[in-house]
Amino acid sequence: MFQKAREKLENEQPQPEKDAKRKLEEAAVKKKVEELFPGRLAELNAKLKPLEDRQRLNAPKAEIVFAEGKQQQKAHVLLGGEVSRPGEEVEAGFIKAMIPTENLGPQRETYRTDLARWLTSADHPLTARVMVNRLWQHHFGVGIVATPSDFGRNGRPPTHPELLDWLARYFVKEGYSIKKMHRLMMTSAAYQRSSAFSAEASAQDPENTLLWRMNRRRLEGESIRDSILAVSGILDSTMGGPGVYAKLPKNVTVELPNNDKELSWGTPVGTDNFRRSIYLFQRRSLTFPLMDVFDAAPMSQSCSARAQTTVAPQALALFNGEFTREAAADFAERLLTEAGDDPNRQIKRAFELAFTRSPTEIEQRSALSFLHEQALKRVSEGVDSESKALVDFCHVLLNANEFIYPD
Repeated sequence: MFQKAREKLENEQPQPEKDAKRKLEEAAVKKKVEELFPGRLAELNAKLKPLEDRQRLNAPKAEIVFAEGKQQQKAHVLLGGEVSRPGEEVEAGFIKAMIPTENLGPQRETYRTDLARWLTSADHPLTARVMVNRLWQHHFGVGIVATPSDFGRNGRPPTHPELLDWLARYFVKEGYSIKKMHRLMMTSAAYQRSSAFSAEASAQDPENTLLWRMNRRRLEGESIRDSILAVSGILDSTMGGPGVYAKLPKNVTVELPNNDKELSWGTPVGTDNFRRSIYLFQRRSLTFPLMDVFDAAPMSQSCSARAQTTVAPQALALFNGEFTREAAADFAERLLTEAGDDPNRQIKRAFELAFTRSPTEIEQRSALSFLHEQALKRVSEGVDSESKALVDFCHVLLNANEFIYPD
């Protein structure tokens, strides 16, 4: 309809000069739509709005750069730093201080291809080491080089230089396969060790430099959110597609960039609220609160290693947070579906889902006692006190240290 209205307006108006040509005013287009299709403008806008929002948010911000195409722009030394005073022409090439003299400069005009080949060449001293160190940091909490963005003089020396070199050579040999490197690290004895403490080992190696145990680490904010959704049975595991917005907790203030309400925070559509955290939009001015309180990466700067804090708002976010309380209700619904009305079966299934293990005898008795006592407390609130007690029990499990601290 909009296209027909535009064509109608263009035919009715005189063709402007080429250098003065401009887009037709949106108001004029909408008016013509109303003339051609009476009463259907509001209906059409309601259908187009979500599509236009997604198109705008996912539109490319720049043209793709191809090896072949437009002639490359020349670069000059700017005299006094002024664009209007170009000086000597500067040719494209590598940073001379980083590579041997005989290898200076690209051999072809495809500079980015040359740079990529140089970075990934088998004899490059850093690329493979830096990458495997990042992967090691992801799995073990701290890299073999504790300063992942600084392998230079100001960085920390590697704790196991021979291991770092061996992993780097393996990485190159296997064609820079990140999947194979993940598998190698995760099937190693070092990764599969328990986080249990040993006084004897600690006396010899208090910093755990020799990795006699796995350092105990909390899940990242994204993993906590995804785990809660998965255990509750509501995680939308759809892969790929455009980014989505999750529902914000009540009373969260949304800053409006450039006073544009449409760009502040979108509304979830369908199961958007239950998509994996990797697909959620984040803004520099507003990170999803649950992930933010659990040390999510800052949106305004590069983050080579996340902060690891333990603060009161983290416990409050899980215990009092709207997201966790709603997920606990979904968790309880799942238990009723999979375990029926038997409290013993409900408790067993809840432990299997939340902790991937069965409860001990003591835990089973304690959980039964909690359900009974909580149901009595809930009687005054009306009917279905047992279901409300089950929700409370699920809420407790989602707040347990065992849930967010893998051992």
